[in-house]
Amino acid sequence: MYISQKNMSQHKNPRISVIVPAYNEEKYIDACLSSLQKQTINVPYEVIVVDNNSTDKTATIAKKYQTVTIKNEKRMGPSFARNTGAKTAKGTMLVFLDADCIAPPNHLLYIYQWFNRNPNRSVVAGSYFYTDAPSFIKKMLKQGRFYLFYFRLIRLLFGVQILLSGNFSSKKRTFISVGGFTTKFNDSHHSEDTEFATRSYEAGFKIYFLEKLVVSTSFRRTKQFNLIHQMTRLSSHINYLATYAFRHVSQS
Repeated sequence: MYISQKNMSQHKNPRISVIVPAYNEEKYIDACLSSLQKQTINVPYEVIVVDNNSTDKTATIAKKYQTVTIKNEKRMGPSFARNTGAKTAKGTMLVFLDADCIAPPNHLLYIYQWFNRNPNRSVVAGSYFYTDAPSFIKKMLKQGRFYLFYFRLIRLLFGVQILLSGNFSSKKRTFISVGGFTTKFNDSHHSEDTEFATRSYEAGFKIYFLEKLVVSTSFRRTKQFNLIHQMTRLSSHINYLATYAFRHVSQS
């Protein structure tokens, strides 16, 4: 039984704030917000859509959901949008979800219960399942299992649990104290989520990977970027990890 309508509201004291950055997401955002209405959690939560200068019907579609708060962020880039959502949030737990993601009904409940069981932990990371990827890609990724092994390899090599910016959760005080996502660069060639992860570790906040924290998402970004773009972003990703690892080896 879905009980979220009374909880996903303009509640004065929400426990959880879901932050959805959105730029021209008219094709996906309805399914995303619909999935957030169907959460099986019985504590108050809010959903904040941060419209990042959309020129399509993104805002119009989001406004259909009367229980959704819409904020505008004129500075372009997902880091600006996510940071604005975090500053606006009333909840003590921040849940970040991309506008093309669909959360399973127990998504918020799983995060909430995990934090309650682990009150001294601050950041949890999940993974993706690509619904519209080619069949061989779906088989290779296996409902997020790819990330389980990839993240494990990264931890082994660099000592850092990385995260996907479209599916993770942080306590608000931790996110704010770390400084949120960097806004030093404003393009998709840089791996802002890896930079955030290494900076969190530098600040003493360990990230935990939850194997069951999987959301469905679109394969579109992987398809739309060429090989040079993908390699540039990968280089950025490795650079942040290697810099962190080298600094800590030097200090030891």
